[in-house]
Amino acid sequence: QSNQNINVKLTGYASKTGSAAYNQKLSMKRAEAVSNYLQNEYKVSTNRLAISADGYNKPIATNKTMEGQSLNRRVDVMAGETVAVTEVSQVNG
Repeated sequence: QSNQNINVKLTGYASKTGSAAYNQKLSMKRAEAVSNYLQNEYKVSTNRLAISADGYNKPIATNKTMEGQSLNRRVDVMAGETVAVTEVSQVNG
């Protein structure tokens, strides 16, 4: 809230459990949940937030183990003055 020049890009991910379509929706819900948290708890303006979802693409661990699947269920946060919120879907409301 204090630095109005900082934009935040949130990208949701999922493990490779279930269909691609299901995981795409789930990863978007994850990114939306973090966006809502930032808006509600830290009063980050929606015009400074952008969200996207990559489903089970770009895993950071194997999906063959429960631990790996857990690590792949995440939201990556990129923040800075050079982050363009027009790169991905801008959050509405």
